[in-house]
Amino acid sequence: MPKLKIVTVTVRSTKTMLEPEANCFLVGTAHESVLIDAGYDLQTSAEAVERAVRQHGLATPTRILFTHAHPDHAPGAKHLRHWHATLQYHPLEETEVQKALSLPESELHHQSVRLSHEATITIDSHPLIALHTPGHTRGHLCFWLPEQKILFSGDNVLGKGTTWIGGPEGNIRDYLQSLEQLQQLPIARIAPGHGPWVDEAPRERIAYLHRHRLEREAQVLSLLHAQPRRQATAATLAEAIYRDVPAAVLPFARLTVEAHLQKLEEDGKVRRLPGGRYEAI
Repeated sequence: MPKLKIVTVTVRSTKTMLEPEANCFLVGTAHESVLIDAGYDLQTSAEAVERAVRQHGLATPTRILFTHAHPDHAPGAKHLRHWHATLQYHPLEETEVQKALSLPESELHHQSVRLSHEATITIDSHPLIALHTPGHTRGHLCFWLPEQKILFSGDNVLGKGTTWIGGPEGNIRDYLQSLEQLQQLPIARIAPGHGPWVDEAPRERIAYLHRHRLEREAQVLSLLHAQPRRQATAATLAEAIYRDVPAAVLPFARLTVEAHLQKLEEDGKVRRLPGGRYEAI
């Protein structure tokens, strides 16, 4: 049984201010391979992937697996339609995949397979396991390669920095639970959707991200207690927490704060008031 090759293809876009680079991964052999994520809606993304297939002597991928359908991960598949590859994703991501690929519903159904939690994808006799890890999006998937103990983490774990969690798709509670699930795996390496591979202490990296989210939650609650009663909004909290980020990024920061406030409200620690204001209980 030939050993799987894993090839990182980093694709780039000048049209986004948040993540100008994203990672796609070719996994396979000369007989069979898959592509995990397809990058931006740019011909250059597809060209980079196809060049890597040739350079590394891999079979043309017969399946494209999506961790999720955000613009830096899915729409590059539009430029790879000549592969006639099967599209595979979690059912909760289907609507967003359809939008990302601009496909009619009937055509998407004809070309796709929906992956449930712990579904096994076989690549030239090697198992790759889909893990439903919501939080960044409702239908986010990670992919686990047990033979090599490699986790393809999508946007749930990044090579640098922390994962953006914001509405309407993001959910802090789901994200924390997904990180807890991933911590149970005997991970040797993490292949993230952005940034370098995590080769040193990957489980500690996951633990850090979990801790960071809880610390941010505590910070939001502390600020609510400190601000004048009934005056705090997600926007004012974001401005207080993210003092050093560019103004253009603040709307995304506000959405993250709103996600934390949603969890705190569900936990009975804050109360939502008219006009988008909040108070601590």
